Amino acid sequence: MDEIREAARAYYDNFSDEQKQRASQFFQLLDADGDGRVSTREFLDFLLKEERIAPDLVPRLFQKLDANGDGVLDFWECMTLYYMTRAGRLVFCNGCGSYLDGIRFVCVPCFGSNVNGRGYNLCASCYRNRKYSHHHSYFLDNYLLLEVKRSEEQHRANQSQEGNTSREAQASDAYKSWTENTSTEDEVYFPRKSRMEKLKEALGKFEKAINIRQYATETTESCTIM
Repeated sequence: MDEIREAARAYYDNFSDEQKQRASQFFQLLDADGDGRVSTREFLDFLLKEERIAPDLVPRLFQKLDANGDGVLDFWECMTLYYMTRAGRLVFCNGCGSYLDGIRFVCVPCFGSNVNGRGYNLCASCYRNRKYSHHHSYFLDNYLLLEVKRSEEQHRANQSQEGNTSREAQASDAYKSWTENTSTEDEVYFPRKSRMEKLKEALGKFEKAINIRQYATETTESCTIM
């Protein structure tokens, strides 16, 4: 928890005025009677209203947050809770119910699928000793899971880039093929003119062929009549 407390304080010290105001509003929501301290009753009421965690886990979390053990939470102890809720660090073992403030084993198929977005998590002891009942068996610790997700994103990005490169190569090959099959410089820069000239040439040959055929027919008929 010490590491989480330090992280929460570091974030707060770098907050903008607006962000600090929102953090203060969070503390005021917890401190229902406005005495500057959050009692166990206020803490329980807030978490149950927000449906953050199961009721039986509230006392454990309160003890974790109460750094000096005086039975109430001051502003900075509540800022630790604020950081935990904002950063997705409010996670408990689905096996034994202990708070997971460090490494945890995450069910990969369930990751991000639950309403709270945290899926199914286990402490190292429950995972190692198989002290849990779950319909999936594929677990990774939270650090390795992050690396796997990062690798998947990189792989998708590489595939997308390769697809764009392939399309560009195809377009380049098509242009190269077209220019290589063009006989003159004018045909490269004026393809419409080239095709039109070829069309006229073909039509001319066709008309010439028709005329020759017609002449041959007329000659044959003339010879027959004579």
